[in-house]
Amino acid sequence: MSVDKVINILKDCNIKIPKNGGLKMKTVYGYKLDGEYVGVWDSAKECAEYLNLKSSCSISHIASRRHVSYRGYWFSYNFLKKEEMLIALNSRILEGKKKMSSPESKMLRNIHQYTLDGKVLVKVWENSKILKEYYNLKSLNPISRVLNGKSKSYKGYLWKRGSIN
Repeated sequence: MSVDKVINILKDCNIKIPKNGGLKMKTVYGYKLDGEYVGVWDSAKECAEYLNLKSSCSISHIASRRHVSYRGYWFSYNFLKKEEMLIALNSRILEGKKKMSSPESKMLRNIHQYTLDGKVLVKVWENSKILKEYYNLKSLNPISRVLNGKSKSYKGYLWKRGSIN
């Protein structure tokens, strides 16, 4: 059944449908990374379309403090003056460095390969890309599962994150 048919059925039953289809929308304010104000939009989707960006999800992730920036832009659910925006952006960058939780930063960490008993360090891999190429893996998911505690081992080894290069 198409969305239009469902909407018509709901209307026939006197159920009010919001103009946005029932989606929760938040106003998004956009800035360039130098603090220049770009504009305001009724939703992340409208913002993405206007700025010709691929993902409205990235915009909402930045505005909700899950990511720092996207394609040279920074977004907020609140209007900020240039100085306030730059302070907020810098604090978010510092938060990201403290957490080191972004995929890019995890790729920079050493990965330690141990025997199954965890007593002998077999090898220290400079980063996950080298490890992936060495084992000719299509994906790092199996090793990531061990690193994140979801699996106990992979290829007969324990894997742990080490220090940052």
